[in-house]
Amino acid sequence: MNDKVSIVIWNDRTRPHVVWIEPWGGDVTLLPKQRLTISTTGPNSTNPATFTLTEDEYNTQVYVETFSFPELLLEGTPVKEGHNRQAAIDAGVYIDSDNYMGR
Repeated sequence: MNDKVSIVIWNDRTRPHVVWIEPWGGDVTLLPKQRLTISTTGPNSTNPATFTLTEDEYNTQVYVETFSFPELLLEGTPVKEGHNRQAAIDAGVYIDSDNYMGR
C-alpha cells in the first residue's frame, strides 16, 4: 500500500515567494499569505516518500524523495509548475541562469 505524504509551504512574506520542486526544477510562485500543499506517495509502505527543504530569502527548494512528480495544490486548487511565475519576475525574486534573483 502506498501512503500519501504531504508538506505545506506558507508564504508569510509581504512579497511573492518561489517554491522549487526538485529534482524536476518545476516552480510555483506563492503570493503573500498563500499556501501550497505538495503531496506524493512513496514506492511502498516500507519506503515512504520524504521531503528535504532548503530555504533562503526568496526561494524554498523542496526536494521530493520519490519517483513521480507530486500533486500541487494552491489553496486546495490543483496548479501546474510555472504557476504565477510572472509575479515572481515582476517582484525581482525569480532565479534563472541569466538573471539571478532578478538583479
